[in-house]
Amino acid sequence: MYAEDTTIYVAESSPDKVVVVLNMVVVVLNSVLQKLYEWCRRNCLIPHCGKTECMILMRSQFVGPLQAVSLGNSVVTQVKSTRCLGVELDSDLNWNVLVKELTKSFTQKLNLLRSLYFLPVSARADFYFKVILPSVTYGLVVWDSCGKSLIDVLEKIHVRDQVLARCNWFTINCLYYYRLFLLAPDCFMIFHQLLLSSYLKNMIVTTNCEGN
Repeated sequence: MYAEDTTIYVAESSPDKVVVVLNMVVVVLNSVLQKLYEWCRRNCLIPHCGKTECMILMRSQFVGPLQAVSLGNSVVTQVKSTRCLGVELDSDLNWNVLVKELTKSFTQKLNLLRSLYFLPVSARADFYFKVILPSVTYGLVVWDSCGKSLIDVLEKIHVRDQVLARCNWFTINCLYYYRLFLLAPDCFMIFHQLLLSSYLKNMIVTTNCEGN
């Protein structure tokens, strides 16, 4: 029996002295992992070291020695790509691995759809738009930044199926902008709350200064 997966991240924005900065990041990460390991022991939980992975996210290629990331007495495996919340992440954040995986999955699912030729067109269209397409476009708002060339690969598969010829359909890019539109009110509310919080803090500081 397994509990939910846990993701720990440490961020550093400094572009200078990459090796030094990354080793500092690893020191902080090891400290956090040690606390996590001790917390698990105290609460009679066993962290699965064999399924624990670490990954360096950066645009440029990292070359240089790096301290080992450890969990308890085990060394954590460093990987180039991993799955997080159903989305395949790669260390360069260019989404090549994800799009390749989606292309294969998309093609297989459309082949399954074609084998259901005996069903009415409306039933096959429902299956496509309610089952296949949502599974392919999951996390689209995050990975649509992969670039036009990779999106075009999925777009060609999307428009290729004959079921779509008789339906009103949207391109994947249209779906992306539609989902952004749905997220806009939530983003506005969060931004508004942050602005209001910042304004209140500044007003309190100003009042205190004037009182003194």
